[in-house]
Amino acid sequence: MKRIISILLFLSCLTAISVQARKVTGIVADENGESVIGAIVQVAGGKQKAITDMDGKYSLDVPDDTAVKLQVSYFGYELLTKTLSPTAQTMDFKLKPKDKEMDECTAPQKVDTKNFYCLTIFLKVDI
Repeated sequence: MKRIISILLFLSCLTAISVQARKVTGIVADENGESVIGAIVQVAGGKQKAITDMDGKYSLDVPDDTAVKLQVSYFGYELLTKTLSPTAQTMDFKLKPKDKEMDECTAPQKVDTKNFYCLTIFLKVDI
């Protein structure tokens, strides 16, 4: 009986290892076509992830012969999800920025005037 269970466990491990995968590549860019460096591309609901390089390129292994949903996330941009067809090997993404609205801004009660002056220089933004 132990021998049969051992053989079944061994065969189940072999079938898990034999799952085919395909490599999907692509580019992640913003709405102006500029490369997005460090964006996370992942299989929705899975553990496979990739991070874009200096040119916005990524490479990711996904299950073969199945439709897969890929998600791209990056700070300041909306989460983007696309469905990859079972035969596709490339998929590009164009991210849209989130709204530029701030909800709340708090300041410390005791402010060092020297540091505060430096901060105000960096915080000036033209809207």
